Amino acid sequence: MTYQKHLLAVAIAASLAACGGSSGGSSSDATPPPAATQVTADNLAQALSIQGAEPVTVDIPENLSSSSGLTSGTDSVVVSANSAFTLNLAVPVSEVPDGKQVAGYVVELPGGSQQFVRVDSNTTSGASVQSVTVPVKQLADGDAKVKTKTVKTPRPARVQAAGDDAVGATSVTITGWNPANFNLDASLEGLVLRIIPLFVNENITDIATRTFAELQAADGFAISLVQELALAVEAVATSPVQISLTWDTQTDVDLYVLEPDSDSDQNVIYYLNPISATSLGWLDTDNTTAYGPENITYGYEVPPGTYHVGVNYYSGAPETKYSITVAIGSDVQTFTGTFEAGSRNYGDMSGLLNPDGSIVANETNTGSDIVFSFTADQVNSLLAAKVPNSQYLGVYQLPEDSSVQGYIKIENDRITAYELRDSSCYYFYGLTTNYLPTGFRVNSGLQVSDAFRGGFIAYEEESAGYTYAYRTLTKVADSVLSDCLGYEEVLR
Repeated sequence: MTYQKHLLAVAIAASLAACGGSSGGSSSDATPPPAATQVTADNLAQALSIQGAEPVTVDIPENLSSSSGLTSGTDSVVVSANSAFTLNLAVPVSEVPDGKQVAGYVVELPGGSQQFVRVDSNTTSGASVQSVTVPVKQLADGDAKVKTKTVKTPRPARVQAAGDDAVGATSVTITGWNPANFNLDASLEGLVLRIIPLFVNENITDIATRTFAELQAADGFAISLVQELALAVEAVATSPVQISLTWDTQTDVDLYVLEPDSDSDQNVIYYLNPISATSLGWLDTDNTTAYGPENITYGYEVPPGTYHVGVNYYSGAPETKYSITVAIGSDVQTFTGTFEAGSRNYGDMSGLLNPDGSIVANETNTGSDIVFSFTADQVNSLLAAKVPNSQYLGVYQLPEDSSVQGYIKIENDRITAYELRDSSCYYFYGLTTNYLPTGFRVNSGLQVSDAFRGGFIAYEEESAGYTYAYRTLTKVADSVLSDCLGYEEVLR
């Protein structure tokens, strides 16, 4: 599955259509904002946000009983810039101490920072699509909010954990950092998030309305269980227009943007077309195994029209809940949805849009959703003016501190990447375009994100270790490519 999708992406991406000109927008030579704080394991408590949670300090006993039933089948939490990941929590009845009830949960981050979430706070009903932050903008086809599907029915808040009857149901949404305040170039590894249920006597009433201090004063807490989850703090590309996807199962879910005239694959951003040659938007990673993130950014002005944010259940079996965060400047909105068990459809995005580009009401494609739409007019004032290739013709070398070594050749209508490996030079990736795509930027010189190169390597094990740092390119003589193998030679 991983091999097939990534190999196809590399094989197909060599021919994308060129795009037209533009005007206006912010200058690509604008002075960059002050540097954001780098995200570390020590400052995660400041970088992350847990919706509806209250900072607390609780003495957690050592040698707690380990439970795998507090979350509904999820063993990891994924966070990144402008992301949202929702955990559905409950305690199996068999694990609740006699005479006790669940008052809430302590979410403990690396470094010991603790947040308390009361039972029934932030409880979601499982409706097909809903906003959990600010109200949804007016859609381009005139609808006041995102349509929910009649084929998907709301689910009760009560959560079943590990196949056992469960109590104390609530949901916890962990959101990533604002890129204006925090930055992460390389993913953090080896981190753990702990979930600890707090129990009080079963005669305590009105738990959902009591503060942590009131509950503690009334009864103290019984603490006996903990579930430890891997905490994946992932680096992704960021921009003034950013769309991120996470989900809660070990399945393959894909993020899409259906652009104007999306009947052509060249005008759809997804795993087989990670860079749109018309909008210059960029899908920087295709997560094929579990949880996400997948992430699409726009760095340059986009052509007129309506852009639809979609999600597809590519492969897997279990019921899967997803979260999509759309950040347009300072306006950040998160949408949640549910794919029913068995609704995988291997990339079928048909039946979602009418011929005029509007959203089909009550569409019946159970493996795909459209969750949000925006227009070029809504985003172009935030984006930089397109940069013609003609301003940067020639061959450029990546610096030694890049995670992938090699060259980038810029021609009037094409950008070609070459990789240096084992003292040999290979054709790596070719993109037909007249303009620098997202992933390149002009900032006191021509720069490119490491991930623009590393993310397109066909095999995940080979791409491990690339970062999202921007590297300044150095122009070199065209002759450095004289010994590089061309595309046809590489295929042989």
